[in-house]
Formats: sequence, C-alpha cells, structure tokens
Amino acid sequence: FPADYHVQCNTMWALTDFTEQNGATRIAPGTSAMADDDAASVATAPAEMRRGSVLFYEGKVLHSGGANRSDAPRVGVNITYAVGWVRQEENQYLACPPEVASTLDDDLLRLMGYQEGAFALGYVGDQEDPLGVLRGERRKKRTIGEHGETSSGHAAFARDAT
Repeated sequence: FPADYHVQCNTMWALTDFTEQNGATRIAPGTSAMADDDAASVATAPAEMRRGSVLFYEGKVLHSGGANRSDAPRVGVNITYAVGWVRQEENQYLACPPEVASTLDDDLLRLMGYQEGAFALGYVGDQEDPLGVLRGERRKKRTIGEHGETSSGHAAFARDAT
C-alpha cells in the first residue's frame, strides 16, 4: 500500500512498567514511509511507559521487543486493529473455539471479526451476518438498497495514531 494509506493500527498495553532495562518495545520512528532497505538502518527508541499505559503505532512502523536485562518479566498485551477487508494476523475463528466465542460480548466478537467488513466481505453462507450465525440466529440477507449507495455497512474502529 502507499505510505499514506493506513490499514492497520497496533497497540501495546503495558501490564507491567516498560523500561529500557526490562526490554520495552522498540520503535523505529519514521519507518512507516520508508523503503525496507532504508528503514533497516534507522535507530530505534524504547517506548518506555508505566503499567496501565498504552502505546499506539501505525502498522507500517518497524518495531521489536527489546532485550530484558532485568530480573523481572515485562508483560504486555499486543492488539492489532485493521480495516475490515484486510485478513487478520491471527485467525480468531480457530484461536478462539466457537464454544468459547459464543459466550463473549458482541462488541468483543465484532473486534475479533464476527461482522461483515463491508457489504460483501466476511459473510457466511447466503450472505448471513457472522455474529448472527454464531448466536444461532438467522439474520436476513441484506441487499444493496438496504445499505444505501454510499454506505459500506462496516464500522471503522481503527485510526492512525500518528
């Protein structure tokens, strides 16, 4: 994709303090707009943050974990958000079995991909809503007219953080 076209936003949620000593996530500033060969030589900086903080970074930014030189673990949760028409990095339908998924809140299930990404992306069977199928509900097949000519019918939940 072009450098100015953003399809993914990453987050790192600090469950413990993130310091350079304990291997805080390292970010290579400016690499989202660089060719891979140029980006490889960019110096990285530790994203130091206190427990409970969250780091947002655009999906094209080069990043890595740092070396943990402390005696304590560094614990965080990495969550990636992408536009609905991009395939998920981790297949949530297999990572979270249907018997577990069926117990989760609808908002969480939508974040996991149990929704149509656009009018004809992500449906099940005869253009049925995936959340409805998981819940055992037959949801009416939608048509273009029900969406309107300019509406894609998807929820945009990821924004570029830079």
